[in-house]
Amino acid sequence: MEQSGRGTGMALVRRGSRLIAVDGVEYRWRVRPRPTYCQGMGWSALTFAVERAAEADGAPGTVLVVDVGTARPDNWLGRPSMSVLPSTVAAAVRLALAGGWEPERPGRPFLVGPQEWAARGPAANGPAVPGAA
Repeated sequence: MEQSGRGTGMALVRRGSRLIAVDGVEYRWRVRPRPTYCQGMGWSALTFAVERAAEADGAPGTVLVVDVGTARPDNWLGRPSMSVLPSTVAAAVRLALAGGWEPERPGRPFLVGPQEWAARGPAANGPAVPGAA
């Protein structure tokens, strides 16, 4: 897990985002509506972004960007894929918080990749991510 990207003050687009409560805190999450060319070809993985819902209305906090390590379900070549479910988002939020993500503080996007998913172990909450071994 790491902080990456340029600049600060990044916020999610509200349109197309969904709300989820994780351990009593409300977050907003979003998957890109259409694949990029690289995602469509299966060259880059499915990603989703999460931020605290309160931050979406006021001063922006740090956005969590999760790379699940597998293709999008709408990839053009029929590669093995997974869907992002609310349980996947909740597991990612818990993993990022345990890894040092501070969603209320402004800063660069906080990245969680497939390596962190694999390190969770089978007893962790949420679904396993295929291909992240």
